Amino acid sequence: MVSVRTIRDQLGYTQARLSALLGVHALTVSRWERGALFPTPEGLRLLHAVEGALALDPTLPARLRQIGSDPIRELAAILSVLHPDLAAEAVCSRADAEALLARAARATPQA
Repeated sequence: MVSVRTIRDQLGYTQARLSALLGVHALTVSRWERGALFPTPEGLRLLHAVEGALALDPTLPARLRQIGSDPIRELAAILSVLHPDLAAEAVCSRADAEALLARAARATPQA
């Protein structure tokens, strides 16, 4: 996995905006970037999802900017890149989005 800072830079996000997307405190993102703290399994799963979506769709950052600061819609957009079939399902809450990302991760073969 690339660094948290690299992912954040590719998205063009501040630490606060990335923390909102990931559902963690902005200081947590700062600590991840400095290596003072390692992401939780949930944080790693979301970071891997974002990293994978960025690799598959170079237009993703622009699409996310159009969405604005709505973490649920941002997660749905990331999911739509990774698994279009799952993205068709309703994403109404952070729990819905995270459950679909977890389901998608289980369905994705590991390299």
